[in-house]
Amino acid sequence: MEQIKKMRTLKYKRKLRPTQTLILGFLCVILAGTFLLMLPVSSASGSAVPFSTALFTATSATCVTGLSVEVTNEYWTLFGQIVILALIQIGGLGFMSMAVLFFMLVKRATTPYDNMIVAQNFSLLNNEDAASVFMKRIIIGTAVFEAAGAIILAVRFIPEYGVADGIYKGIFHAVSAFCNAGFDIIGPSSMAPFSDDYVVMGTISLLIMLGGIGFVVWDDVRTSILYKKRLMMYTKVILIATGVLVIGGTAVIATLEWNSQTLEGMGPFRKIFCSFFHTVSLRTAGFSVFDNGLLTDSSKVISMAMMFIGGASGSTAGGVKISTVTVLLVSVAKIASGHDDVTMFKRKIPHAMALRATSLVIIGLVIVISGAMILDAVEPGVMMMDATYETFSAYCTVGNSTGITSSLGNVSRYVLCLLMFMGRVGILTITFSLSMKRAQKKSVISYPEAKMLIG
Repeated sequence: MEQIKKMRTLKYKRKLRPTQTLILGFLCVILAGTFLLMLPVSSASGSAVPFSTALFTATSATCVTGLSVEVTNEYWTLFGQIVILALIQIGGLGFMSMAVLFFMLVKRATTPYDNMIVAQNFSLLNNEDAASVFMKRIIIGTAVFEAAGAIILAVRFIPEYGVADGIYKGIFHAVSAFCNAGFDIIGPSSMAPFSDDYVVMGTISLLIMLGGIGFVVWDDVRTSILYKKRLMMYTKVILIATGVLVIGGTAVIATLEWNSQTLEGMGPFRKIFCSFFHTVSLRTAGFSVFDNGLLTDSSKVISMAMMFIGGASGSTAGGVKISTVTVLLVSVAKIASGHDDVTMFKRKIPHAMALRATSLVIIGLVIVISGAMILDAVEPGVMMMDATYETFSAYCTVGNSTGITSSLGNVSRYVLCLLMFMGRVGILTITFSLSMKRAQKKSVISYPEAKMLIG
């Protein structure tokens, strides 16, 4: 009888592709979180939480977004906050990471199927031994970074909140920052009360960047240092692009907001540092040091562009990813200069990869703009700019908002939930999971080329 059950389980697994398992896993985590958050024990008022509020919060936490319809430290009890923290950790590392950790604790060997799911979750090029080797490094690295961040933050929070609450806040914000979630338990103004505490802001910024560069980059840098090997081209692209985005974004935001309400009353260094934190948070953490609703329209456009780019593939960050935008921009530059081949660091980029990058960007823009149009249609009191900012933040799993989240109706909340889910799981993962097997096979039919007028 037991043998028959095993055969049925194996047969079911074979029917599900890794992408489909990944999607179902995230859905199950969200639904479980929704159920726990709906319980009266999760609410500070002691009453049952409305479904839309619980679903929105669970989706935002699992998809490590940070958008919230309620103030986290006021609306949710300690139990509710711990549920949110657990969802952030599971969503940040991927539900399969938690499964692999469990397998390691009970000393169960991971299977090739487990390896495929982990490889899909972290965008690995090679899934061989992904679960057993790569995941161990991820879990150890995550524990080290989050523990170090929690200790530093706790030291700063204890004088302000007391020993127990200071330690708890240190742990919560370290996990939230490293997973690029953006949830905070400070208050309605997010991290603004600590905008002049450079230790707190610097620690959170570093955790955001470490989580946003991706697990593949960590591993490659570690290997390069230990074994004196050359960095992969992918790692070079991520590190260089991250530096350019952070420095360039800081300079642009500081310039545009220097004399505006957002940085009013601050000294020169604090203005630059707050602009730096805002830029880092846009990639894609969601912590705020000032009211995003007070940003100039130019700054909002720049912020949306930064949110859309996001972080590295296989990281805790969202967006269409740095590598995607880099490949697209390099392709445009090469084609505009008359080159047929797309090259970076003396390496040729396949045309299929350039087409995939273009598709991702176009699909992402269509989804975000469509979402903004829906919000604009069903929320008469919301301006189009604010609606667009909100949908960019949701799809790119950022969490920054101009302040309209709490006032949105149920239809808008469900739209944002869908955007957050698609942004976290990935539009390509969803597309591939729904496609038929024959669509993945190479066509045996060759068609004649068509001549089209372009431009």
